[in-house]
Amino acid sequence: MNKKRIGLFFLLVFSLVIYSPLMAYAQGCPKGCQKKGPRGVGFEKKIFCKLRLAIVQQDELGLSEDQVAKIQEIETSARKDIIKREAEIDLVTVDIKSKLHKDKIDKESIGKLIDQKYDLKKEKAKALIGVCAELNDILSGEQKKKLRGIICQKKQCPKRNNPTPDVKQ
Repeated sequence: MNKKRIGLFFLLVFSLVIYSPLMAYAQGCPKGCQKKGPRGVGFEKKIFCKLRLAIVQQDELGLSEDQVAKIQEIETSARKDIIKREAEIDLVTVDIKSKLHKDKIDKESIGKLIDQKYDLKKEKAKALIGVCAELNDILSGEQKKKLRGIICQKKQCPKRNNPTPDVKQ
């Protein structure tokens, strides 16, 4: 009798262990979790969102045609630069992985590649800071304040191919 109860108890516990994760994922991923990384929206996305908002909200910010053209030029060149930098980082990552799959692992050469990879990431972050600084140089003090207010109101970035997003007024 006791063996049956113990067996039944373990069966119940086992079924709960198996069933609980299934129920947790039955509802799917929470809204928006697939769009964000483990730490939320990345720095790169925030910078490009700021540039895109400045272009989309040019009338509200009171930007001149010259300012809009400069911001568009900055955005385009920054996107190209980031693509190149990410490609370099990916190439180094492939080199690291290929060296890890060899029979004899050369720690020294892998260490140099890891240093190179993170140097490239550091350069990418500094380039993004430069983009942000360029945008700040283009905008006047009042335009910066208005853009900050728009960003706080929106809490999201307009899509690149949407020239006239819905604006709450």
